[in-house]
Amino acid sequence: MSINENATRLSALNHLDSEGSVVRSGIALAEAVLDALNTNGRVVVSFAGLRGASSSYFNVLLRRIQEGCGLAEIGDHIVLEFGSSIQEMIYQRSLDAISKRPRSPSMPNQNENIEGARNQENRRSNGRM
Repeated sequence: MSINENATRLSALNHLDSEGSVVRSGIALAEAVLDALNTNGRVVVSFAGLRGASSSYFNVLLRRIQEGCGLAEIGDHIVLEFGSSIQEMIYQRSLDAISKRPRSPSMPNQNENIEGARNQENRRSNGRM
């Protein structure tokens, strides 16, 4: 049986922050993924139609998934369906960066990482992800 059978399907478009926050959107989707994973054990996430997904978005999403269940779940129990090759490339860069960065006591915690992403987001003038 493939992971797509009987999996909970999520659309990133249904988890966008109403004010356009990249950080809050990434956290909202990650929380939905973790909830669905706990309920069903299998999740398919579609990024179709998501425009301009940034590395900040994927960094927050991946960091929260890493802290919630581990990145190894991606591919095993979490399937990601990208809407474009650009999305997949940005995601892969974020995954590579996070995978290479071991967590240690000297590293910033999740809240500091999120605050840094928020500061970066506030510097953006177009308000789009």
